[in-house]
Amino acid sequence: NDSLWYTSLRSGGIANLHGLFRLIPAITLLPFVNVFAKLATRIVPDKETDETKEDAEIEKNLRELDAHLITNPGLALEESSHLISHMADVASHNFEAAMQQLDSFDAARYERISERENLLDRMADASDQYLISISPYISLEKDHRNQSFQLRALIAFERIGDLDVNISDHIHSMTDADKEFSKLALRELTVVSNAIREILSISLDAYKNDDYKMAEKIEPLEEVIDELCDTLRSRHMYRMTHHQCDISSGVEFQNILLNIERISDQCSDLGVYMLGRRNDSILGNEHKYLHDLHHSQETPFQTEFQAYKKRYFNLLPETTSNDKID
Repeated sequence: NDSLWYTSLRSGGIANLHGLFRLIPAITLLPFVNVFAKLATRIVPDKETDETKEDAEIEKNLRELDAHLITNPGLALEESSHLISHMADVASHNFEAAMQQLDSFDAARYERISERENLLDRMADASDQYLISISPYISLEKDHRNQSFQLRALIAFERIGDLDVNISDHIHSMTDADKEFSKLALRELTVVSNAIREILSISLDAYKNDDYKMAEKIEPLEEVIDELCDTLRSRHMYRMTHHQCDISSGVEFQNILLNIERISDQCSDLGVYMLGRRNDSILGNEHKYLHDLHHSQETPFQTEFQAYKKRYFNLLPETTSNDKID
């Protein structure tokens, strides 16, 4: 009987038929949704970049701060320490990216440095709130000291990240002004930036491994970095007063140098905080400890200081009266 095929449909019937036409295949294919999803991922995979990997790792670390652990300070402090260690890596990575801008400025890299700093701020905020939430449950002195140290450490790494961005911004300003440093200036900045790489590496290793002996190596190198920066400032001022460098580029040279020196200061703070965890005479008297250390003839400190000084000052390029910064 063909009467069904020739039956006239009104608007309601058409709508019902259209709905069935959509619904029946959907119900039929529903059990195979996961299969199709996997097949689509294989055929057209998402392009994973270094940036997406880094972002995913940071998000993973943020999720690992388990609020259920705050009643157990020992376990909670382990979780927050892991996130702060990751903060240290991100801050160190941003320093490398900022210094790369000196060799060849990249607009995409400049944006990524800012994005990474925003992620670093999120990590710092999350760690800070998590550590404070533990406070009511801390009863042991060792946990209290660990909490105080972690709060200081996250501030140090967050500030290092801020200083990385400052360096990047100063280089960006030079690029906008169509200015660049001379080979001599770049060589000088390379020497002091290598010293910063070493003090960052020492600081990160000391923090991650709770290494007291490694922490003792921070201050001698920080003192050498201070002397390096003073020396480069003196060279720079000589060239400025003898009209051997462009004023605007010279200002940016000084600004970059200032932020580099402040990074080493943050590493110094971290090292002293670490030493204070094991030495009650340092805890609360950090400034006096540093003053006494710098003015003492203590053999370990002086030995390390002289070794670092010889290494880095021997790398400084010789200058002539014709040398210019830019």
